[in-house]
Amino acid sequence: MSRKLLLHIGCHKTGTSAIQRACAMNRGKLQSQGWAFADGPHDGGNWGNIFRFERHENGITTFRVAEEGMEALEQRLDACEGNNVILSAEDLFFLEAPEIAQFAERIGARFDAVTICAWLRRQDELAVSQKAQGAKTVQSALVFGTGPGVLPDLTPQVRGYLDFATRLEDWQRAFGGAELIVRQYHRPSLAGGDIVTDFFSVLGMKIRGDNADINATMGANEVRLLLTLREAGLKQGDIARIRDNKWIAQSPGAPRVARAEAERFYAAFDESNRRLAAVVGAPFAFHGDFSKYPETVEDTGYEAYEREMLLSLIAELSRIASPDRAGLLRRVGLHLEKSRPGMAFDLLDFAHDLNPGGPVIRQARERVAKALAEREKG
Repeated sequence: MSRKLLLHIGCHKTGTSAIQRACAMNRGKLQSQGWAFADGPHDGGNWGNIFRFERHENGITTFRVAEEGMEALEQRLDACEGNNVILSAEDLFFLEAPEIAQFAERIGARFDAVTICAWLRRQDELAVSQKAQGAKTVQSALVFGTGPGVLPDLTPQVRGYLDFATRLEDWQRAFGGAELIVRQYHRPSLAGGDIVTDFFSVLGMKIRGDNADINATMGANEVRLLLTLREAGLKQGDIARIRDNKWIAQSPGAPRVARAEAERFYAAFDESNRRLAAVVGAPFAFHGDFSKYPETVEDTGYEAYEREMLLSLIAELSRIASPDRAGLLRRVGLHLEKSRPGMAFDLLDFAHDLNPGGPVIRQARERVAKALAEREKG
């Protein structure tokens, strides 16, 4: 009896968490149809914790599956012996061709047939969502950047991630010409208007989702502030602590981009998108509706939000004040020195209170204070 693998590679921000949750909740129904769900070791359906990344001097980040993670995955797949297997891991979409080939070499030999499935989201929509996701996860921030724009810059790595035709070719080639099932992530195109329903329809099963948005995007100002803090040097643990403890307020309204800007961004992938149908082996085209984007984007009042939330953050940090917090505040203060000198001084002043003996903090505080005094005179 042949053994099949349904390999769900993403992409990100296409309801992958909802799919994984639904698979975990419907193990019995899947088993009755001969399918086992290879869930992750720590986070339910997700295998994101097995991926590692390395930032290079040229700004490119290399993603790979860690050896210990690969071993855990192999053990889980082997435990599903005798069954067809569903493996869902959207961080696979970060892998480049060499890492894809290594993954396929380790995994492919366990199965007689592999089907690779992916839901693709139009590049402009996905880029907006992934840029905002960088406020939550370091992986997205490394690829899509931490700058102030709602859309990322078209760096080589952003272009590579969003070049869906080439990415799918890499996956298909690595698995020896595996079958591809590729669908558009666009609610009107999904079975039942829901990603879970659409996913299970691939298996010929009728399991409906609840249309729940498990990983909703944060407000525009919240996203921008967290990206600024990340750019200033805050680590993932600090970012998570700020969000989990609700040290900054949620802001209304998701990040928005003007329609013309979104259309220009999408047009950068015309050539790749024209190739998609040939790669997939079936008609494929993204929807052409840009009406959700405004003609112009209104001011979100970010500067006032930033000042209020940073002062709120200082107040929260003061309750757990210690010298090691001074370095965090110093990094943010130095980052804001030119663009927000008043805010930079507030941060450096508090850092100095926490660590009055720190020469870098003292010198930076004095420098910013002098610049503010000169500005008032001018």
